[in-house]
Amino acid sequence: MVAGFGFGGIPEYQEKDVVNHCFCLNGDKDNDPTIIGLEALAREYKRAVRGTKMWGPTLFSPMLQVMLDYM
Repeated sequence: MVAGFGFGGIPEYQEKDVVNHCFCLNGDKDNDPTIIGLEALAREYKRAVRGTKMWGPTLFSPMLQVMLDYM
């Protein structure tokens, strides 16, 4: 099990239209970033890269806070 997060973009594949500095790669609406297996992680990452409009500046503090809370 792996926690997969994206950051610093507009995740259009999740039907969002605003910048999100920390989002679940798997698109989970309940904010559960769990992805089972490395193949699934690679698949979700590729989907996120294709469906996310990169945006800056990237703010790392929201991402770090979520990761600290998740651990």
